[in-house]
Amino acid sequence: MAPQTDLAIIIPPARQGDRPLILYTVSAIESSLLNQSGYHALIGRDVLAECTLVYDGPNNRFALTWE
Repeated sequence: MAPQTDLAIIIPPARQGDRPLILYTVSAIESSLLNQSGYHALIGRDVLAECTLVYDGPNNRFALTWE
């Protein structure tokens, strides 16, 4: 079984006056498959549930916002 831990995620605001995204308890699981694929982490639905994700596939861009 892969090692699992709980962690906090804090993303500072992009602009002064906006609020940071703070998630106090997020489960994380270690996976060597991510490193082999060139990824550092995957964001799960527990995080995305607090955000709005807009994916622009043709331009290979995305925006992740929160209020």
